[in-house]
Amino acid sequence: IFRNLVRSHDKAECYELLTQHIRQTQSELIMLSKQSFTEITYGLFNDNIKSLRHAADVISQEKDKWKRYRRKEIIGMRKIDYLLAVEKNTWFHLGCNSCSQMIYCLKRMLEPCMEHVDNNFNPMPRAYAEQFSPICRDTEQMLQRVYDLITTGDFSHADEVLVNGNALKSRISQIRHDIQDQLQRENSNIKVILLYLNSLQETQELISASRNLLRASRRFQQP
Repeated sequence: IFRNLVRSHDKAECYELLTQHIRQTQSELIMLSKQSFTEITYGLFNDNIKSLRHAADVISQEKDKWKRYRRKEIIGMRKIDYLLAVEKNTWFHLGCNSCSQMIYCLKRMLEPCMEHVDNNFNPMPRAYAEQFSPICRDTEQMLQRVYDLITTGDFSHADEVLVNGNALKSRISQIRHDIQDQLQRENSNIKVILLYLNSLQETQELISASRNLLRASRRFQQP
């Protein structure tokens, strides 16, 4: 797609090719984010360092790959009609920033999990695993729906996904507040609680970034 974009001198065709390229790169990043999120949460709650190390390799590779994609797409923005580029510029950069934020959310979530599991610290309590399991499932489902919408370019259900994502963020906020209250009331393992709180917070940030990406992709792809 990028080679055809560089060779083309038709601005309308360049915009169509750029849209295809952005749709493809964003979809790939969302799917890898979903898979990495699954591996991180599985590795944390099952003390599986192999799963965490694999996620670390994937995230590192995706970070480098995403930088190359972004440079290519900036070149593509220079080849489309100037007025159209001005109109789409905000949504293009919001999409780029959202993708970068998703990668860094996963990285911030992963690093303390790897340290915890690799050093054989106390495993996460079963109560936390049971509480976090539905959050993980709903987050994965949301990322899948964002992937489907961006891949097909059909955003008719985008508002529903955005509303559900916001509700999921509110659920996580309530859990975080409950855990913080528990930390003040009980003599608990502070390291484990802080790790759990960090996982909740980064999950919340991942949802926010994916919602922003969905909004940006919709506004960029739609005429």
